[in-house]
Amino acid sequence: MAKYCDNCGEQILALTGIKTLDGRLCNRCAQISIMAKSLNTMDIRKLWALSDRRKGVFSPQVFECFCVDYKNRLLSISNSPIHRFEELISYEFEEIQPTYETRTRGGFTRGIVGGVVAGPVGALIGSGTAKKTTIAKGGGRRLHIYFSSFGQTQTYSIDNPKDGMVGLLDKILSEKQNNKEEPMDLSKNAETLLKFKQLLDEGIITQEEFEQKKKALLIENDAQSIKEETIATIKEEELTVVKPKKKPVYKKWWFWLVMLWVLGAFIGMIVGIAGSDSDSSDTSENQKEVEEEVVDTNIYIGEQVKNNSNVYYKVTNVQNTNKIGYNSTSNNYVVVTIQIYNARNSSWNQNPLNCKLIKGSQEYEYNSATFYLDYGMTGLTEINPGISKTMQIAFETPTTTLQDEYKIELSDYGIWLDDSVTIVLKSRA
Repeated sequence: MAKYCDNCGEQILALTGIKTLDGRLCNRCAQISIMAKSLNTMDIRKLWALSDRRKGVFSPQVFECFCVDYKNRLLSISNSPIHRFEELISYEFEEIQPTYETRTRGGFTRGIVGGVVAGPVGALIGSGTAKKTTIAKGGGRRLHIYFSSFGQTQTYSIDNPKDGMVGLLDKILSEKQNNKEEPMDLSKNAETLLKFKQLLDEGIITQEEFEQKKKALLIENDAQSIKEETIATIKEEELTVVKPKKKPVYKKWWFWLVMLWVLGAFIGMIVGIAGSDSDSSDTSENQKEVEEEVVDTNIYIGEQVKNNSNVYYKVTNVQNTNKIGYNSTSNNYVVVTIQIYNARNSSWNQNPLNCKLIKGSQEYEYNSATFYLDYGMTGLTEINPGISKTMQIAFETPTTTLQDEYKIELSDYGIWLDDSVTIVLKSRA
């Protein structure tokens, strides 16, 4: 989308122009003030209106980049706004240090010749004998000229100025210091008019001729007066540039964003303090409830458990005895009665060798006295799908041990190690 200058209306090309407080200026209109970025459009137009009034009486002579009107004491530098001689403050020089560049010539040609004559060593020596020339670039002097115009200090810089420029500036500053500005003399026209009146009275000229001369002198006198008043207005006019007022802090968006953040943090702190007290009491109560509501995942006598192969086990009875069958012995046995149900689609083999009685870290294997039990698990027992069987296993244990201190681990014949289940040999409390 094309952009246009708010002062002159010309289109602003891409990557050019200066942004003001409320608009945009072309590069030419922005020359009116080095403070253009901090001014609004109305202030810029006032500055150019004052410059245009000066331009109305400006009749310059061109000298290098200076446009000088000696009669009206006006000066412009490189198409800048028009300044009065009295607005020139001073000038100064800045020394510009040159940059040096070293160039090597003839190295390639001499290297080829040396290579042809003496081989690689000759090429190296030949290239090393190349001529080196040091060239200075830039440097010189830069002239800085300072004006106090349009409400601020204006600065112009000219590289390597001519001597005549400095002489002109010295002349203007000297006249300013000595206050030698010459006023316009309008009394000459009045004297001329009196001479023509005498000629009329003596009859040398007619009344008609006198009136023509009088009219011409009055027109010239009015023109000079208007011109003098215009220059005086330019000299005396004080342009007041309205400086933009800074917004109060509370009218800036980031102020309220910070206030909302502080308010949120304060409310969060209050809620956190109030919640910490209730949380501490709730935590202690919850800990008691958790301690009281510990879930017991063990399987006890009379409860059915399924292994990963879809086989169900349930301990129906546990007996601590020294009598096996019809015979009494001096040994102590724990006899476990188990109900096994096969819910698989294929048969299940149960082996007493894969049944263990556990007490802490101690493990007890089944005893051969199992063969004398009514439902003793003798060898590999096959259970078909949908069939439930009751079996008994005897374990020899110390006589001082109670039966409810044991657990029994049941598994298959040893191929699937993850098919074991454990049952505690006591009733659930």
